[in-house]
Amino acid sequence: MAGWPGWDDYSEWLGGRFLYKPGEVRGEHRPDSGYRHNIEHKVNVAADHPVVAGLPSHFTLTDELYLAEVFEDDVLPLLRSDHDFIDRNFWSSAAAMGGRMFDNDGWQHPPGSNIVGWVKRAIASPLVYLQPGDGPSAYDNPHYRRLVENAVRWVASDAARLWAQKP
Repeated sequence: MAGWPGWDDYSEWLGGRFLYKPGEVRGEHRPDSGYRHNIEHKVNVAADHPVVAGLPSHFTLTDELYLAEVFEDDVLPLLRSDHDFIDRNFWSSAAAMGGRMFDNDGWQHPPGSNIVGWVKRAIASPLVYLQPGDGPSAYDNPHYRRLVENAVRWVASDAARLWAQKP
């Protein structure tokens, strides 16, 4: 989500946008996004879908989380975090870009979405977005590895291609 922050189409295709500095998203002024490393949180499976097949209903993961713009009406949520997505639980990305890592002094951001994994149609292609995957603790988690494998298999499937081509 944090890639290509200045490219509007990218965020529309992806289903969300991370802002390194305050900016405009869908015609509205928005504050810079937040980040927080090494957060232990419970991930809850939110849908019955091939990408989450074989996963328990919830599992614990330690990874980076974002307080960013998620276009909830445009995505099918697969995973939700039990972390509280409010500004005091995150660091300001604009402060970090200005040399003040791990700082949220004076930064305000409205509460954000707890969706950390979704599927959506990107033009006529299936897309899976998984927020987890920042470091070794996520990669070491067998549930995360299963999730990534499922995601790759699903986007490469005929079923996903046909799903994405529906109006």
